[in-house]
Amino acid sequence: MIINNYKRCIPTLIVIFLCMAILPVAVQSDEVTSETCLDCHEEMEASLNLTVHAVTDASKNTRVTVSCMDCHSGAEAHVEDPATDNIGNPASQSGARNFDLCSTCHSSHVSFNDFGFTAHFSEQVNCGDCHKVHANSPSLLRDRSGLFCLACHDDKKDALFQSSSHPSLDNGPSCLSCHAASSQGEEELVFDLNGICADCHPQHSGPFLYEHEPMNAYSIEGSGCMECHEPHGSHNDRLVTQEGNDLCNRCHVPPSGHKMAHGGWFADFSCNNCHTEVHGSYTSNLFLAEDLPARYDIGLGSCYNSGCHSLNK
Repeated sequence: MIINNYKRCIPTLIVIFLCMAILPVAVQSDEVTSETCLDCHEEMEASLNLTVHAVTDASKNTRVTVSCMDCHSGAEAHVEDPATDNIGNPASQSGARNFDLCSTCHSSHVSFNDFGFTAHFSEQVNCGDCHKVHANSPSLLRDRSGLFCLACHDDKKDALFQSSSHPSLDNGPSCLSCHAASSQGEEELVFDLNGICADCHPQHSGPFLYEHEPMNAYSIEGSGCMECHEPHGSHNDRLVTQEGNDLCNRCHVPPSGHKMAHGGWFADFSCNNCHTEVHGSYTSNLFLAEDLPARYDIGLGSCYNSGCHSLNK
């Protein structure tokens, strides 16, 4: 009788044991993973596939693993109640808090060009103001031209619309061609000051036998290219800071009667009509061109052979 009752209990025991075996799996399935997120946000995975933030796990044998929860906090509450205000969004965080989050993986800013030392940090600029994580772009920049900088730098945007400007708005050099986004070095975040200008304007960079001192950023005589040029744009030709002779007269006082000689023939000339090599010269410390007399033949012979003028002082 007892044996018969035992036999009748066996099916019930089997069911109990099966439930006990399944129960841990059921609990584990309630754990929030990236797969949980992607069940609803499938398009977000595609937006990361070409970037360093591509969603990975240990099964994919990658050097690092990236999950949705690494950047987005509050996933458990969000799964229970899918609202926009209960899931962490790094793009909406303060600059300092956002930087703390991003720098847990991106330590390069901390290790040598610390974002924390720049004006961007003190102004609470969010990493997401310049980078877009879900953009499916390897650079993670909001746009490859770097013109997102103009959203904050209104004065530079105005300069780029001047009559003489760098063609940044026409697929020319971008903000990032000349500026670093983060650096402990130059206050203006400029790569190598004059060196960056020379990348595009090597004909003006020298070295020259006779240097025009304002061109030398290392000299106490001047601050380099920006001594005479507005790098973003100017209402004067060639990006110069002042029009005509006013630019030269900041440092040079024209000799008395200098332009009235020869019956005032040169009265309407500007300084650089004669002093043409303003960036530097291989032949003249007065920055005069060797062929200058041939350009302005007024019947008086060569300026340099008349006993009055020479290429050098």
